Amino acid sequence: MAAFLLLWYNAALMKTTEKTTRPDHFLRRYSTASQSSLALGLASSLALGGAGSGCAGALSAVRGSTGSVTTQQLLDRNKAVDALVTDALKPCATPGKGKPEDSGLVLVTAKPDGSLTVSGIQWQGSDEMKQCILAETPKSHLPAWKGPQVTWIWALGTKDHPPPKPLESLPKSYQEKVTEYTRQAQGNAGLGNDASSGPLAACARDTLPPDSYALVGLKLFLFPDGKVAGVTAISAEADGKDSAFLDCVSGIPKDWTFEAFQGPAFTTLDVPLKHGVNPTER
Repeated sequence: MAAFLLLWYNAALMKTTEKTTRPDHFLRRYSTASQSSLALGLASSLALGGAGSGCAGALSAVRGSTGSVTTQQLLDRNKAVDALVTDALKPCATPGKGKPEDSGLVLVTAKPDGSLTVSGIQWQGSDEMKQCILAETPKSHLPAWKGPQVTWIWALGTKDHPPPKPLESLPKSYQEKVTEYTRQAQGNAGLGNDASSGPLAACARDTLPPDSYALVGLKLFLFPDGKVAGVTAISAEADGKDSAFLDCVSGIPKDWTFEAFQGPAFTTLDVPLKHGVNPTER
C-alpha cells in the first residue's frame, strides 16, 4: 500500500501558500482567511445558545490558566498547534499506513501545560488511520505557558482524496445568528452602561476586577452540521488578557448552532466580544 499522503489547510494564520514534498508524504497549506472567516466588526460581539448558563459551565472548563497574554502570544500559540501536524502525525504518514480515501477534519486542543488532545474529529477515511491520529496526537507537546487553552483545526487528506476545504461563502443566515447570540451572551455588557447581566458578565465577575474593560476575539470552527466544534481565543485587549477570563469566555459559544452546510467541509467565524466600557470613553 502506498504511503499515507498528508495534506492540510491552514484556516487563517498563514499569509502565504507553501508546498513541500517529502519522501513519505505531501504537505500543503494555504491561507483561507478571505474565504472561510466571517469577521464581524460588531460593537456587541459574541453569542451563546443559552444566555442564562453564565460562566458556571465555562468556568468548570478552566484548565489551570493563571496569567495574562497578548494578542501576539495567542496567535503564536495557535500557530504552534497548527505547525505540530507535521511531527505529530509523522508515524501515520509512513509507507503501508492508511488508504487512498483517508481524509477528514481533526480539532486539536493544547492545554496550558502543553499537552494535546483531539477535541473533535470528522473522519471520512479508514478506521486504521483515524485510530493512528487519535493515538499519536497526544504524544506531542507544546511548552507549558500561563495562557488559556487553544484549539486549532487540521484538515487532512491524500492526493486522491484532498482535505475538506473551507466554505467559499457562508450561508446568509450566519450574520443574523451571530448577532442574536451576541445579545444573549453579552446581556447589557455591550451597551456600555450596565455590565451586570449575561454569560460574559458572569465570566468577568468570576475572573476580573470590578469596573473592568475587556475586548476578546474568538475564532469558532464549524463542521457541516452547523454546530460549533471548537473555539479558540485569537486576540485580547485590556483586562481581556487575563487567561482565566479567556478560558471562561471561550466556553460561551460552544452551544451555538448555525445552518448546516454540505460536507465534507468546514468554516470559521471570527467574532469580537466586549465587556464593560473603555476607560477612554468614560
